[in-house]
Amino acid sequence: MTQVTADGYSLTIDPDLLYTFKKIIENDMPFIGDSFKGASRNIEKLLAIMEYVLGNDLAFITSNYLIANGYIEQRMKPLKPGHDFRGNEKELVE
Repeated sequence: MTQVTADGYSLTIDPDLLYTFKKIIENDMPFIGDSFKGASRNIEKLLAIMEYVLGNDLAFITSNYLIANGYIEQRMKPLKPGHDFRGNEKELVE
């Protein structure tokens, strides 16, 4: 799998995401991300990604959720989403 840094608010489906869709469908694999915001911060795009994955009878999995057709499971004590502090070492100390 590839890791892509993109504008999290755009509705654009980038080539790497299209490639990921192709591979998970070909290999009958779930879509796995560390959090919902890891897929997209744009709720419309996130729901479109989830609809596409679920529409192909695959699961959408994050650190806290497993969502499949007819099945949803949540971690009992949800983990906080990851953050990127690069360049903000001051925030780590405070």
